[in-house]
Amino acid sequence: MTTDPTQPDPDPKVPEDHEIETELPAEAALESTLLREMDSSSMAPRSIGPYKISAIIGQGGMGTVYKAMQESPRRAVALKVMKRGVTSRSARKRFEYEAQTLGRLRHENIAQIYEAGTHDGEEASQPYFAMEYIPNARSITEYAEHKNLGTRERLALFAKVCEAIQHGHQKGIIHRDIKPGNILVTSNGIPKVIDFGVARSTDSDMAITTMRTDLGQLIGTLQYMSPEQCDADPDDIDTRSDVYALGMVLYELLTGSPPYDIRNAAIHEAIRVIREEEPTRLSSMNRSLRGDIETMTLKALQKNRAVRYQSATELSQDIFRYLHDEPISARPPGMVDKIRRFIRKRKAFATSAALILLTLSVSSIVIGIYAAEKNRREREAIMLEESSEQILRMAGHLTEQVGVTDYMSPTMIERVALLNSLDYKVERLYIDVLEMMKTTLGEEHPHTIQAMMNLGYLHSLNEDYDKADQQYTIALDTSRRIRDEDHPETIEIIKQVGILSMITDKYSKSNRLLTEALDRSRRVFGEDHEYTNGIVLNMGTMYYKQKDYEAALACFLECLEVARQHDVDKNEHAVIDLSIGTGELYQLMERYAEARPHYLFALDTHKQLFGTDNNGYLIKLEHLISLHHDWHKAEPNAGHDATAAEYQTKLDGINQWLNEKAKR
Repeated sequence: MTTDPTQPDPDPKVPEDHEIETELPAEAALESTLLREMDSSSMAPRSIGPYKISAIIGQGGMGTVYKAMQESPRRAVALKVMKRGVTSRSARKRFEYEAQTLGRLRHENIAQIYEAGTHDGEEASQPYFAMEYIPNARSITEYAEHKNLGTRERLALFAKVCEAIQHGHQKGIIHRDIKPGNILVTSNGIPKVIDFGVARSTDSDMAITTMRTDLGQLIGTLQYMSPEQCDADPDDIDTRSDVYALGMVLYELLTGSPPYDIRNAAIHEAIRVIREEEPTRLSSMNRSLRGDIETMTLKALQKNRAVRYQSATELSQDIFRYLHDEPISARPPGMVDKIRRFIRKRKAFATSAALILLTLSVSSIVIGIYAAEKNRREREAIMLEESSEQILRMAGHLTEQVGVTDYMSPTMIERVALLNSLDYKVERLYIDVLEMMKTTLGEEHPHTIQAMMNLGYLHSLNEDYDKADQQYTIALDTSRRIRDEDHPETIEIIKQVGILSMITDKYSKSNRLLTEALDRSRRVFGEDHEYTNGIVLNMGTMYYKQKDYEAALACFLECLEVARQHDVDKNEHAVIDLSIGTGELYQLMERYAEARPHYLFALDTHKQLFGTDNNGYLIKLEHLISLHHDWHKAEPNAGHDATAAEYQTKLDGINQWLNEKAKR
């Protein structure tokens, strides 16, 4: 007898409690992920109903799935037959329910059921149903690996699965056994959800009739079950349990492994893990998955279903938003996110936006190499903050030009010191714009080369020196290729690569490049030009790091002489810092008498320009105190300890006054 699976049971009967089976739950009907055929003619019957059997596809707790041929219409089918010996009324009822629920599903990403019926076997009548056969298919995870799909391709494929599951939910059907093996992908890349054999209808009549047979049973694959499914209460399971399982599949699809492996754990331990342990963050395994992708996946995997996506549609919609560079609902977009998406979505405007964003010269954010080492990182952070805000303000101005509103209210400016890794976000922004510039302007355009340098500098701030060197080297090679060797921009890049080599202790390379930059700068700008003087200072710093204090001192003295020839009011910080640096070198070389005039010059100049009621003046006093302490050790009877004490008294007095002023 065959039945139309789209029609409900004409005379549903609720099984009595004693009829509820306690055997293991039904396993997935199509357990074989690839649906590989097996030569098992000795095991399989020749025919079942109107279907001729050719092979066994897979076996589960409830039955066996065969590959079969239907004569009319002629087509290959997957034929699921109730397992011999499982013929109680409750088991039959469950099987008939499966056929009915599947028959109500019509979706391109769900394996279609064709027919349901019963077969008179040797011992008892065996129910069966015929469903769509999917040849040469792979599980979704195996398919993604086999095709070497990128992250965006995997997300697009997975979104179709979400739509298929949502179709079932709209029909009142909960799958309850979503796992990679139940999501097959055809050779043409079409995903097919299979095995709704453990699905639960939310239709009240069908649920009451059939689902009491599942009380107390953990139906579904434990690895992918939601916390509420572990309670084995069918009345406590809803569509959000499928959302959790989708999150599990998505996690594995993106990372290559499940959030936690409980395949070999005892059942009670596996349930504890599902209920209590949080999944490992995706970004800890693959940094490229941080941000929106990680947020979406972990939202689907929330233990509390009220916090999860409330439907498969919500999850798929967020995936589509991500793929179209729109803000996802799971996380409000930050300022940098908005700018990045704005640039991506307005490619006609992208070139001008990119030019404005990346016209910022590296030199405008590079910290003076002569700055005191203990203040270097603090100054870099401040400059990065200012540069980042400038970028954001400029991009916000661009949005106003094309009618995009609410991008740059003051409250939306994200300051570096208050954000977690804003340098990374700015880095991502530069990467996005750089790739766009390569496409629109070409890799040899001057602005593209400058963008490479800016990105390299950001990498260096993150102490990712290998990436910084890679960007700098590409920029230098390109600049040498398209420009004259003495072009100012080429000289700047040579200098920056030399500085990076110094930072990474590659002194031979640094010396070679800085010497080349210095020679070219003298030829182009002149001996006493400020730019040339800056390279001399870079070389002095390199010698200082190598502890070649004589060579470093020669560079510092040359820089100081040139700086004093220019307007001190315009070079006040440079002159003061150079004087301090020169004094420190003399002090390190134990030439204390020669160090003192430089410290005193810095102290007096600072006093004239900025006064004494500030920390900068106190720092200059500290240098003099340190000098006279060292000098006293070399000449114990020369009264240097008394001089140090005088400066200390002066410093303490100013410090006390500043503290009292702060209290007022």
